[in-house]
Formats: sequence, structure tokens, C-alpha cells
Amino acid sequence: MTPNSSPNFRRYVPNQNLLLPPSLNDWLPEDHLARFISEFVDRQIDLALFSGATTTPRREHGPFPGMLLKLLLYGYCIGTPTSRKVARTTYDDVAFRWIAADQHPSYSTLVRFRERNLGNFHALFLRMLKLSQ
Repeated sequence: MTPNSSPNFRRYVPNQNLLLPPSLNDWLPEDHLARFISEFVDRQIDLALFSGATTTPRREHGPFPGMLLKLLLYGYCIGTPTSRKVARTTYDDVAFRWIAADQHPSYSTLVRFRERNLGNFHALFLRMLKLSQ
């Protein structure tokens, strides 16, 4: 008998491979706030008002502005307002990872996006709060 098994407990194998690739969609409940914010941005917001982030130093394409907006709005709503924390949670938190579609924008990308669009954030946040009431 291995140390991770016993007739009294379920088998515990932390390094077990999954048979199918996981879907982040399955890991986030249907009524989760992250889904509400994502749907709100997709259906209610004209993303043309929000300028995107700059490209990376290697001249790659920048991240989608809607994704950056969703990450920041969700971060504000749950008390994670700093770009460094938001960037880090795209690795650690299922809801942030779901919003980011398993992409990981840097904190500096989030900072630049926020700075460029600060005027739009205030009105958008008030609108979202009114809608959620």
C-alpha cells in the first residue's frame, strides 16, 4: 500500500495526468461574477472607445483590449486593483485565467492600458454598478 492510498480514503495522486485537456469553462460556475463582467463588456461596451495596449518590445501583436478591460474591471470588483496582482492572478486564479483565456498580459501592459483609458473607466464602472443593482 502506498502512502497516498488507504482503504479508508480516496486515492490521492497529485501528479496524475488528466486524460483530456481541462476546460477552464468547466471550472468556473455559470453564475460567477467573472462571467457577468465578461458578458457585460461583450454586449454593452463599445470597445472602439478603448485604445489597446502597445505591442511588446519584440513587435508582437498586443493583447485584445476587451480582455484587458475585463481583467481590470474584475480586479476592481473583487479588491485586486493593482496591475501587478492582476497579472500574477492570471496564473493563480481560475476566474482571472478564464477571463484572460489562459493568456498572461504583463503588468506593464495593464498599466499602459489603464493609463490610456482612465477617463472611460470611471463612467464604465458606474454604469456597471447600476446594471448590477
